Amino acid sequence: MIDDRGEESIHQEETTTAFVWFYQGLMGITYDVAPLEPNWVQVGPLYELSHKEKPIKPFTPHKVKLALFSVGDDTAPRLDGHTVGFFKNAWLIVGDDLTQAVIRFMQNDKLLVDW
Repeated sequence: MIDDRGEESIHQEETTTAFVWFYQGLMGITYDVAPLEPNWVQVGPLYELSHKEKPIKPFTPHKVKLALFSVGDDTAPRLDGHTVGFFKNAWLIVGDDLTQAVIRFMQNDKLLVDW
């Protein structure tokens, strides 16, 4: 394994440390925070079921494509390992099906069986 300094290691302890450092860099480090005050949650607008039923703007194929193309190429949204870059590069082939699946999901909260 090669660490962030470019040094190679085959020792388990060094490899473990390198993995921990890498993922801490991705996810950050946790800090102690004050507990959430339940009364604070009640202040301000709350999400209601009617918000879900009537989105502010409809999802359009153009918006789906804009959202996908705004995400980094190396992001993997699926367990099968297909990255966003894969979908961007294959857009002419998969774009219509992907757009249809996203719009149906946003309307019905149900993902197509094949997806």
